[in-house]
Amino acid sequence: MHYGLARPAGLATLANYAVPCGVSNAAAILRNRGFALFGATVTDHSEETASKTERSAAASKDHAIQSLHDFPFGGLDRSLDWLRRRGIW
Repeated sequence: MHYGLARPAGLATLANYAVPCGVSNAAAILRNRGFALFGATVTDHSEETASKTERSAAASKDHAIQSLHDFPFGGLDRSLDWLRRRGIW
């Protein structure tokens, strides 16, 4: 299995990605009331999630996750910077 890891993004960016994915109602809610529902910031937990996933995979030969895939919702430059800091790119 390849595990998709969404990088941090603002609510407007997430709403724009939601429309072509077929979740128009969710996108409309994010656009109309997103900041009221979720606050003005989006926390980046990707490093914590990636590290935990990698440790878990290394600890078990039967682990289903073979690799991580980065979804650069917060922008390609931010994702590349993160991948470089991790020594992956």
